[in-house]
Amino acid sequence: MSVLLLRPKEKFQKSTEYLQRHGIKTIGLGLIEIDINHHNLQQFAQSILALDDEQIARTKCIFVSTHAAEIVINGVQKWPSELQVFAVGPSTGESLTQLTKQVIVPDMANSEGLLSLPQLQALSNQKVFLVKGVGGRKILPTELQSRGAIVEHINLYSRLPCIDYSQTEAWQPQEIQCIVATSGEIIQAAWDKFDRTWLKSTPWIMVSQRLADYAAKLGIQQVYLSAGARDEQLKDAINQFLER
Repeated sequence: MSVLLLRPKEKFQKSTEYLQRHGIKTIGLGLIEIDINHHNLQQFAQSILALDDEQIARTKCIFVSTHAAEIVINGVQKWPSELQVFAVGPSTGESLTQLTKQVIVPDMANSEGLLSLPQLQALSNQKVFLVKGVGGRKILPTELQSRGAIVEHINLYSRLPCIDYSQTEAWQPQEIQCIVATSGEIIQAAWDKFDRTWLKSTPWIMVSQRLADYAAKLGIQQVYLSAGARDEQLKDAINQFLER
């Protein structure tokens, strides 16, 4: 029996190899791919470069995914060292160390964790760049605005279903012990490609309660939670599931 790991096209191979190295028989599928919005990236780079010292002091930049961080690292040539940078979780924070030396990461890797940070409480006359992909949760920008922030959404990419998905090896549904998914877009992509009766009856491991709630609406019967989407967190959640 194997674990079916659903990750973006850019990440599924590396994650599958990690789980395999740790003794988990894993089949990886890349069901979605990241489509970069180069126009928005160029405009964001120009906005960052145009900030003067006074504006930098009144500006914060929140990255809500590793994809957003990597796109900016590769696409913005000069970053102001004094600009406050926040990351939704440790993986994003680790990536951002290539951009700036000081990255603020909450203990809880989600919107609620960010909103609990003392630096994001009183935001009157503060500008907040929310660097992300298209879509996402509304709680973060809504709450930041309620605290006085001027929030600017920087949508740097879209998650698109792959026309021809990639996989590490051929597989059959009866071989799969559980399915691991790291985003709502991936769950929807699976929903559109595979037998829904099988998807509903197979146990899933998901990376947030929000995804678990989404799965329940689809009729998925068994959902287990991972502490996050990092490979080591997925490994721990899968091992807990297999040992239950």
